[in-house]
Amino acid sequence: MNTHLRRWTVATVAVALVAAACSSGGTGATATSAAPTTTPPPTATSAAPETTTTTTTTTAPTEGPAFVVETSRPYVAAGGDAYAYTTVQDRTQIVTVDIPAAWADVDGTSWNDDDARGFSVVAAADLDVFYSDFSAPGIFAGVSPALADESLDTLSNRWDFSSTCTAQGNHPYVDGTFTGRFDLWTGCGAAEDASLVIVFGTEPDEPLRAIVAIVRDEADLDAVATALDTFRVTEPQILDSDGVVALVADRFGAAVPAAPADAIEVRDDTGTLTVRVPATWTESGGDPWQQGGQEVGPAVGASPDTDAYVNSWDAPGVFFATSESLAAPDAPNQLLDGFDLSRDCTFAGRHPYRGVVDAGWFDLWVDCGSTSAFVVLETYRSDEPFVSHLQIQLVSPDDLPALALILDSYDVLRDAG
Repeated sequence: MNTHLRRWTVATVAVALVAAACSSGGTGATATSAAPTTTPPPTATSAAPETTTTTTTTTAPTEGPAFVVETSRPYVAAGGDAYAYTTVQDRTQIVTVDIPAAWADVDGTSWNDDDARGFSVVAAADLDVFYSDFSAPGIFAGVSPALADESLDTLSNRWDFSSTCTAQGNHPYVDGTFTGRFDLWTGCGAAEDASLVIVFGTEPDEPLRAIVAIVRDEADLDAVATALDTFRVTEPQILDSDGVVALVADRFGAAVPAAPADAIEVRDDTGTLTVRVPATWTESGGDPWQQGGQEVGPAVGASPDTDAYVNSWDAPGVFFATSESLAAPDAPNQLLDGFDLSRDCTFAGRHPYRGVVDAGWFDLWVDCGSTSAFVVLETYRSDEPFVSHLQIQLVSPDDLPALALILDSYDVLRDAG
């Protein structure tokens, strides 16, 4: 029996923010808040030379967003309709920033691009257009612990748009939150009438912060200033299995339950994976985990009614799998970003998770169908080369004991394939 849910997909399209905008043909990518995709940070379409000569136009850090606006103003159209603003967050609620309410197409999935891993929000009136050319204003705001130790010169070379825009120099930047650099590119796009504002920097023991914005008029510059003023990074609360159960119980409006009195252990066909489930979950199977017609690792599933579990929201169940070929420990949440239940559920947050021997992140989806909840978990062990993946469906508060049992018992008995 293949218990692999039909709802599971792995994102295979990597959208390069602004990179597509810089290519003459432009390769757009769908990215909306309703259908999350892997969101890489801005990159240039042509490889930057190993050394890039730039001109620093100031000799000392200049204070804040006002300097960015005044320096950029001569290169954008005057005026523009003033924006009303709204606050948005990435899926993990680590990144918070105020953006124009008109930029309502928002993607809060992970920042995954080569060695730049982190958390980000991308917003525009239409992300398809924003990703494909310079005709629409929009903004990327992200943080990357992986780039925290990069030099400012190296980071500036990372965002080199000399093949499409004209460099107007780089400038030291400080605003009381972080210290770094402000790069300005003008004459961007086929019409050569857009500008690109890039502000990046960090503080000791802090992740890199970066804002990249396409601007066309003074109202867009005000949006950049507002984003810089409101850009906040929050350390998330790490939840253990008890914390996950408590969070889901709160969404159900129920008390935290005790574990079920009767439980059984189920294993995959290879004996690699084991998990305990309620004794009433008598339908189980251990066929391999398949993606694109290929076996990617062992898997095991269980439910009181497998058909209802796989094809509806009417039965609880669990799918537990591991894979070495899908593992990407340096790309946090890559599998989660490819998992979309927005057609039937409401996204209720992404949270860091720490188990007894592993750690990772989980997504919570609620109001699936009508009342069901769905937990998707992605974890890694520090000394193992595989990723563990769980999907747990809960129909009512009566299934909360099963959630606690599963999270406390899922295990890998030997190296997973």
